[in-house]
Amino acid sequence: IQVKLYVQRKMDLGASNKFGDMLIGLAFPAWCVARTREEILKDLVSQSKEVERLGLDKTKVMVNTFADHARQMGCGNCAEQSALAFVQLRDAWRVSPLDWMQVGNWKHGFVVIGRIAETTDSARIETWNTEATVCDPWKGFAGPAKDATYLRGERIGVIYRIG
Repeated sequence: IQVKLYVQRKMDLGASNKFGDMLIGLAFPAWCVARTREEILKDLVSQSKEVERLGLDKTKVMVNTFADHARQMGCGNCAEQSALAFVQLRDAWRVSPLDWMQVGNWKHGFVVIGRIAETTDSARIETWNTEATVCDPWKGFAGPAKDATYLRGERIGVIYRIG
């Protein structure tokens, strides 16, 4: 719950795909998210040669870049919000295991805390251990995976994991 509140404080401009944020912020959240995504893409492209040269983990660079821009701009949809949550959990609160996950080929992004990779099927929430916790700042959900009913039946993919 703390990370959900942290993301909400940092994302004071909101999301471009949430009616309430758009209503309150007029068209500004849409502009902000579009600009943030442009900057993320430019930043990832500019980092690519150095990432390749140094043999850095491309996915770690991606999650960090999404989170950095979301923090700076104060807006973002589920990808930016979940990346910011992931980085806060990983770096400030030293939580692991930790998964940055998505459904529907980036239709929706979220974070999972405490999923045991060796004994669960990452693609099926129904198989996850009872300690697995979903943190989904965009959806406003933070709780046991068993209670994340909106994810049941979805094909879930791991974007990045630390164990």
